[in-house]
Amino acid sequence: MPRHMHIPEEDLRGQKFYDSRLMKRILRYANPYRILLIVAFVLLMGASLIEIYLPYISRQAIDRYIVPNNHLVYLPAGSKLRDKFIDRYGGALFVAGKDSFILDGAWLDPADMKQGLAQKNIYPDKYWTIRIEDIPEQLRDSVISLVEKHKDKFISVSEPIGDSVIVPRKAKLPFSKMSLLQQPDYTISYQKLTEIPAEELSILRSNQLAGLLKIAILYFILLTISFIMNFGQIYSLQKVAQNVMHDLRVKLFNHIQNLSLRFFDNTPVGKIVTRATNDINRISEMFTSVLVASFKDLISLFGIGIILFYMSWKLSLAVIGVLPLVVMVTVLFRRAMREAYRWFRKSLASVNAKLSEDLAGMEIIQAFVQQERMLGKFDEVNEEFYRSSIKMLWVNSIFRPLITLFINIAVALVIWYGGGLVIQQTISLGMLVAYLSYINMFFRPIQALANKFSILQSAMAAAERVFGLIDTEPEIQLPDRPYKPAMEQIRGKVEFRNVCFAYKENEWVLKDVSFCAEPGQKIALVGATGAGKTTITALISRMYDIQSGQILVDDVDIREWDITTLRKSIGVVLQDVFLFSTDIRENIRLGEEKIDDSAVQRVAKIVNAYEFIQNLPRQFSEPVAERGATLSAGQRQLLSFARALAFDPKILILDEATANIDTHTEVLIQDAIEKLMKGRTSIVIAHRLSTIRKADIILVMHKGKIIERGSHTQLMRKQGYYSRLYELQFKYMEKDQR
Repeated sequence: MPRHMHIPEEDLRGQKFYDSRLMKRILRYANPYRILLIVAFVLLMGASLIEIYLPYISRQAIDRYIVPNNHLVYLPAGSKLRDKFIDRYGGALFVAGKDSFILDGAWLDPADMKQGLAQKNIYPDKYWTIRIEDIPEQLRDSVISLVEKHKDKFISVSEPIGDSVIVPRKAKLPFSKMSLLQQPDYTISYQKLTEIPAEELSILRSNQLAGLLKIAILYFILLTISFIMNFGQIYSLQKVAQNVMHDLRVKLFNHIQNLSLRFFDNTPVGKIVTRATNDINRISEMFTSVLVASFKDLISLFGIGIILFYMSWKLSLAVIGVLPLVVMVTVLFRRAMREAYRWFRKSLASVNAKLSEDLAGMEIIQAFVQQERMLGKFDEVNEEFYRSSIKMLWVNSIFRPLITLFINIAVALVIWYGGGLVIQQTISLGMLVAYLSYINMFFRPIQALANKFSILQSAMAAAERVFGLIDTEPEIQLPDRPYKPAMEQIRGKVEFRNVCFAYKENEWVLKDVSFCAEPGQKIALVGATGAGKTTITALISRMYDIQSGQILVDDVDIREWDITTLRKSIGVVLQDVFLFSTDIRENIRLGEEKIDDSAVQRVAKIVNAYEFIQNLPRQFSEPVAERGATLSAGQRQLLSFARALAFDPKILILDEATANIDTHTEVLIQDAIEKLMKGRTSIVIAHRLSTIRKADIILVMHKGKIIERGSHTQLMRKQGYYSRLYELQFKYMEKDQR
């Protein structure tokens, strides 16, 4: 039976799905775990809100406790500006001398600040205030002594001139507005403050240091909460991803098991393994790194964008200026990355397929000294993979620096323009620092787009192939109302009626084949290689569907049978015995719970396998290497007989081994075959003369047709094709047996 190892056409051109369609299908697998997804989303949003809040805390630390933000305002009696300021800020204008007042800059409207500075009613120097009541009790006497010591630098402050404050629309207030309405006792300019020795200054500013400590503690608490939330969301997302990966892999494997052998004839094993491992891992990575994080990024972009405009629409122009460039580059990158990843995944699958094929055939490669030729072929697919990797690297290498360049341009513009506003005292230093932090936070998701797009497009390309495989329709279509008799009711009659079959269109392997095997009858298939013998045995189990004619079991077309019942009624012993990487016991019963240990030992004794199994170090628990490499060909044959007998089939399909086996094992195998065929309908691809002679009917195959049929004696009398075949192939075997 031919196995054509080539890349299917669909794999070359890629599946034509839309991203939204793929995403919907992926999310369908996450639906059972939506509660965990919601938990992860909520935790992620909480952590994001804390992250957004942290720059605001930093701003308050700078403006309230590090850099003084009070202004000395000169308002001459009878001036319009005095009336205006008293009307607006009277409750916060603390008297600091004749027509002089101290006002916290947090209250000031930027327009009033600009007007006051221009008219020289607001002094450009900043002032720091002391409120004795806020000083820790153990330091109050020391602070009062220091104020007295430097009384030439301090100004006494008394009650405010007004009763209330109208909060300006653009005022940037701290945690509590009431803290700005508490009367200070003294004020000092920042310039004179720097003239005081450091030891004395730390005592004078003990209140600010205490405030900074409180902010630091709050900062640490918020970071701890953020850490816990991030841990929770990462764990939840990873669990969802693992569950989705598990479910998708189970579905994929289950679907693969239901595909006909024609699919495996045309698809390299390495490509299928890539779909079930690497590609599904890419989809899992999308859940953990992209899916929920993308919602968080969108909300962060929207929220931080509002904050940036609220803080200063003028500074926001720098962000707006680079956004069109960022969007344009992102759109172009998305298209390029999609194609690059599609090429990358396809070429990776080709490398895996080539490796899988060459490793499986390494014995032949070395035996025929084909290493150099195979290296050349591998180098071709590896070169394709290399070029796809370089293209993907090239796309990433352009996107990341471009985005970083645009971000740095925006930051530079904000520093240039915002720094000027700080010098003009239109905004505070804390506000500029917070604004720069928010800009970095705003562009951080965009910076991460390169990585997220890489993961997303990798997942999309992988999903195309995984769902393309899942969407592959099984060639074997099951009936709506299958025929499903009880196992004991199955008689084992097999009949072919005018069967025609081709693996490829118009390349007929079987041509109008008809025969009938009655229950318990032994049929031997004889013919040259390629005559169609193996194909007949595969069609009985409905591994393929025929193009014309009928195959019947117990007078019912196998296309009407329940396929599980049909295949359970058929025992198959192949020439190339496949053993799984488990122990001897499991290779016989194949996980069937009804076949207990005693049954396993019983069938092993019947087929003469018990003796060699008992000689193994762990007997029936002896581990079997991949494909049974540690066992001889004869031992593998005996195990395959035991496996077939353990399931007690009504129909036996046997492809006799042609390998040279020692005389003792040959006798054991021949005895096992006779026991195995006893009482069963047996269809044997015969290579042993004894099997052929004991057959009730010999079917002689030639180029897909049955050209002769009958017993050995009848066919020898005809002096036809079988007789000539016997002379060429079996005559010497007969002499050897004598």
